[in-house]
Amino acid sequence: MAAVEFSGLGLTLYLLPGASAIQVVDRYAGVPDVLVRGSPAGFALLARGTPLTASGVEIVGDPLLAKTLRELFEGLQIDWEEPLAQLLGDVAAHQIGRAVREGFAWLRGARDSLAATGAEFLHEERRALPTAAAVEDFLAAVDRLREGADRLDARIARLERARCHPGRHPG
Repeated sequence: MAAVEFSGLGLTLYLLPGASAIQVVDRYAGVPDVLVRGSPAGFALLARGTPLTASGVEIVGDPLLAKTLRELFEGLQIDWEEPLAQLLGDVAAHQIGRAVREGFAWLRGARDSLAATGAEFLHEERRALPTAAAVEDFLAAVDRLREGADRLDARIARLERARCHPGRHPG
């Protein structure tokens, strides 16, 4: 049996496995084998496909059951509106779901915009970062230098062998 605790809400749901389904209840007299704890935002991140380790959600308890739950959560696509509808009603659940989806879309757009603007600023204005072409040129120059150093090292080795064996041609 597992418990899912929503930090900050005072809400814990208990998952009771049955033969063909998992029953979700809000009260349970026993002690759960595993506790899954996280903020509503952390669970929302999980629902959006964020890895468990990056979501802020933690799983503690029976290691085997915890591993099974971790794998389940990482591959799970959950419709959170249905349980919310049961708690808050259809209209409120839909509005919350839409707000969360719009919030994530806005965050993705803001992240992408910030990354592009920051990269442009660092490349063009501050000249703190090289352009992709400059990095490629530098790496090509490093490769040429490495090849030259390898050739020089081989030549030195041949000359040293020739010095140790004076009658042989160094090649």
